[in-house]
Amino acid sequence: MEAIIKTNKEVVIDLYEVILNQRKFDLLNDVISEDYTNVQGERGAAAFGKVVRSIVKAFPDAQWTLGPVVAEGNSVVVKHTLTGTHQDTFQDIPPTGKSFSNDGWALYEFSGGKIIRSQLLTDRLSFLQQIGVLPQDPLIHARRLDSFVYFVDKFVVPTKAIEIFTERMNYNRSFIKSLPGFIRDEVIATELGNGDLNLMTIAVWESEAHLEEARKRVQEEYRKINFDPADFTKAHGITMERQVYHPLGMR
Repeated sequence: MEAIIKTNKEVVIDLYEVILNQRKFDLLNDVISEDYTNVQGERGAAAFGKVVRSIVKAFPDAQWTLGPVVAEGNSVVVKHTLTGTHQDTFQDIPPTGKSFSNDGWALYEFSGGKIIRSQLLTDRLSFLQQIGVLPQDPLIHARRLDSFVYFVDKFVVPTKAIEIFTERMNYNRSFIKSLPGFIRDEVIATELGNGDLNLMTIAVWESEAHLEEARKRVQEEYRKINFDPADFTKAHGITMERQVYHPLGMR
């Protein structure tokens, strides 16, 4: 039987609709040339697949929707929309559990019916805002410093409780990042001589009103999952001190 020769445009459509969306990565060798080189200088279908697999790992429900696909000569340009939910670490960003919809343009160059080069342009600012890494207002840090509120918890965590405390802390950090008015957070720590951990969490909020609303939402979440902070700290020998701070000279 004579093999069906696909146009470059058809190859790109199959790349998205079959290989990416249906996770048929074993077919990458059929569309990616051995001469393909990614931005890290890695070559072949494995290099292309490495990037794709990292996306699918971080966003297991990732789906690409095609817009216009334009072919001219040895090049194909496609507009696509990637949707998904951030469920695993992506480019050193811990999972936020938030969903996103991100538009992008990709250029594919062909030789001998296979892709030898690709370039991708996406709206990274919108993506980071949607998953809660950056505030919706990118200039908020420059304009609203006078209203920021720093919510600080100080802990002493016994060695035997560090693992379970860290798990709980990361759950809380992921939750508050989805709340209105959240700016950023930070965790700093030092190990004491006996192996215990002296740790401080700092959550920065846009205003007092946002902090109060966040407190209510956190308490609702605790009731929902049947978690009592006082019982938790007592059961694991953890001590805690809480304080709210404002920028010096701003109040």
